[in-house]
Amino acid sequence: MKKSLLIVILLPLIFIGCGSKNDSQSNSQNGQGFGGPRGGGGFGQRTTSVEAQPVTIGSISEQVRSYGNIKAQNVVQVTPQVSNRIVKIYVDLGDTVRTGQVLAKIYDATFKDQLSQAKSQLEQSKVALKRDSTQFTRQKSLYDRGLSSDAEYDVALATFRSSNAPVFIFDCFTYSSSREFQQYAR
Repeated sequence: MKKSLLIVILLPLIFIGCGSKNDSQSNSQNGQGFGGPRGGGGFGQRTTSVEAQPVTIGSISEQVRSYGNIKAQNVVQVTPQVSNRIVKIYVDLGDTVRTGQVLAKIYDATFKDQLSQAKSQLEQSKVALKRDSTQFTRQKSLYDRGLSSDAEYDVALATFRSSNAPVFIFDCFTYSSSREFQQYAR
């Protein structure tokens, strides 16, 4: 009884599901292919055959290669205030940096040499100033006692005054070289 009831129910379903050859052709001509108005076989399109396989667990190895151009969101032009060779870089590509952060260390031997040279020139000019000051003091003493001529006094005075300028210049140069060394050679 159960078998006959099952056959009675399933048999009409099988006939309805399969349909006839004429029904599918008339549906294709109506714009309704397999699966309705948006089905895969309507409007003269060919149907695609599909291969079914059992479900298995595994890894998918698929590579996607694409080509294109990448544009940066923000482009910042970095121009150094001094030029020299970079000896150490403190940040990597893509790192976030703050204003005033040291990004790299440059070769600082040039700054050290400039600072050393400025200091030695300052010392030389101080020695020359002391020598010319002593010479002027002697010449003034002789001039005041009438033992020296006006020309000798004027030469000593001019030499003394001209010795003051290099001391000031090399003092300024030493100060600026020291600041550059501290600022750029960290």
